[in-house]
Amino acid sequence: MWAAGRARRGRSGRPGGSLAMRGVLAVAGCLSAWPWQAQAGAWAALRAAGPRAAVDEDAHGEAGRRRAACSVCSGWLAAAGPHAARAEAAPGAAAGLQRVEPYVQKLQSLRRKCMLQGEMANMFGGTLTLKGGFEGGAADALRETMEKGKKEVLEPLLADVTELAPRVAETLSGDQRAKAEGFPATLQKQLQDLDEDVRLGLFSEFTATATGERYAGGQAEQKIEEIGSLVQEFVELTKKGL
Repeated sequence: MWAAGRARRGRSGRPGGSLAMRGVLAVAGCLSAWPWQAQAGAWAALRAAGPRAAVDEDAHGEAGRRRAACSVCSGWLAAAGPHAARAEAAPGAAAGLQRVEPYVQKLQSLRRKCMLQGEMANMFGGTLTLKGGFEGGAADALRETMEKGKKEVLEPLLADVTELAPRVAETLSGDQRAKAEGFPATLQKQLQDLDEDVRLGLFSEFTATATGERYAGGQAEQKIEEIGSLVQEFVELTKKGL
């Protein structure tokens, strides 16, 4: 207790201790209102940064010492700020990962349905339109499946990615941050393309020249695969920010 008392009074015998100690106490007071994750990142930054200024207490009056202590406090908080922001964003990114990751399997399931029903559409698809799509028969059943998948999987997916992308971006930097910020727009464009393929009935089986991949559900199945790859990429970016 006596040692603590001497530390508080400082080498000059005045209450408040050294400038560094007063700065630490001031910073601790500021950080006490932050979330614990942010506090942990901030203190790590402070340990790395150390005091930003050295001031001889005996060379300044009380007002000067207060200004110097505030300067030290401000410098430390400025160093801790970015770390705190990332620490606060990380829990949101972790929660976002739990929300988005299940969509990978849901999209795989939707693709399998499109593939299986696409095979039926190619055998009993009904009328072939001038734009190369199918109308009637098994093609209409596949359209119903895709509409159900849109309401149950694709629309919630877009809503979640749109909400979560800014949080994920906060945990990243550079090109990765820009990519995370652009995910909602990219996903929305792919969903619009899928809507158009389903509307036109583009379920004709084909094999991709570049990859040799067979798509029994036609261009609609290929679009679902691309959406799945995009979501997987978003998941990987989210993990990098944790």
